[in-house]
Amino acid sequence: MEDDRKTPELLNLLNIEEGGSGDRCKVDEERMESWAQAFQDWIGERRARFNPKIGERSHLAWREFLAFTGKAPWKVRTVDVDLYVAQLEKRGLRAGTIANRLAGLSTFYQYCQEKGVDLRCETAFNPVKQARHPSVEEYKSANYLSRAEEAALLEAIQRDPSPMGKRDYALILMLLRTGWKAGPVRKLRWEGLAPDTGGLPAQVWEAVREYLQATGRWETIQPEEYVFAPSRAPLVREARERADDWAGSRPLSPDELHYLVKLHAGRAGLKAKRITCHTLRHTAAMRRVESGATAEAVGAFLGRERYHTTTYLKKLETQPKERLRARKRAAGAEPAPSRGPCRTRPHNHLALTHGLTARYLPEFEWLQDQGVEMPEIDWVILRYRVVMRRAMLVGRDVRTLEEAMRILWVMGIAACRLAKTVKLKQKMERESRSLVVR
Repeated sequence: MEDDRKTPELLNLLNIEEGGSGDRCKVDEERMESWAQAFQDWIGERRARFNPKIGERSHLAWREFLAFTGKAPWKVRTVDVDLYVAQLEKRGLRAGTIANRLAGLSTFYQYCQEKGVDLRCETAFNPVKQARHPSVEEYKSANYLSRAEEAALLEAIQRDPSPMGKRDYALILMLLRTGWKAGPVRKLRWEGLAPDTGGLPAQVWEAVREYLQATGRWETIQPEEYVFAPSRAPLVREARERADDWAGSRPLSPDELHYLVKLHAGRAGLKAKRITCHTLRHTAAMRRVESGATAEAVGAFLGRERYHTTTYLKKLETQPKERLRARKRAAGAEPAPSRGPCRTRPHNHLALTHGLTARYLPEFEWLQDQGVEMPEIDWVILRYRVVMRRAMLVGRDVRTLEEAMRILWVMGIAACRLAKTVKLKQKMERESRSLVVR
């Protein structure tokens, strides 16, 4: 009878590359099952205890590490970790990113020690702990906008009178005035926003109201809808003044928000490369400091319960003034920024090919919010299906031969990758069944 058990995720990770080391076929079955079950429990605990992103980062760290070493976790040695760190440095990853990857590896070994997963390992078996860790300077890249830079950013957004310009102004103004993290603002629903709550400045509320009126959503928006909605068809056209143009059922993606901050910072004559959503949060904190607030009050304002707010603020205060000003804006009227309508042209941040490599997709975010869990390879298969579906939808409105050829090119790449991934999954399932039979 064919075994229909779900393949443990650790087994999938050990076979992430076709033609791998074949390590899982040689190891003791009982030992492998013990480590695989521990991995499932550990990932599930991190997702539940912290948030889904922490779990995904830990999963990513182990996926890359096992693909690099080709060894089962108990066979890894410190030299393997050192080689992995050297490879990450060669790829150009920052010290902080490498430290996060190593933390994701080390905490699993610590978890296995605490649970007594493998008694054949040494009592304190943790090859990551003894490996070389890159030195990380805390808050090294933290920065904030001066008052002049902040004014220039807001003025640049206001030069765009379109409904999308008003949305961007309300969104970035909220980040600057509230100090909230980008995620909660991006996922803010109408039911969680009210002018009488006392937590929203009047200036921000007025900007939100003006934006919703300009988009035609002020009278029709429902409590469960997202306030800062994207265009209903972002790959085809921009949303305008009709409520039907806006997809209130889904929020802006992290990449879309990141792109908007960079877009308007560049138009304001700032160094867009150094400005992120965290820059806006830091700016809100420093405005409080400049008004005379204590470090404890700023920490409460930011909701920083586990961090050293004093060290964080001192690091920001040492930054030179006007450091993010790149150039003076040219005099005269400037056209509104181009966000569409054609998303099929090359080198566009929101181009159709973006779905082939993006870390986040709105469809994935919705599934994760619903608690859907799948093996990594199933997420890859779903990604290519989403890209093909997007291409088919965009194909209905093509106007030129160039657009049609590019859409066909994207669909061809996605179809080839989908077929290759499905073939790899079938191979893994056959190997898993043969392992169970033995």
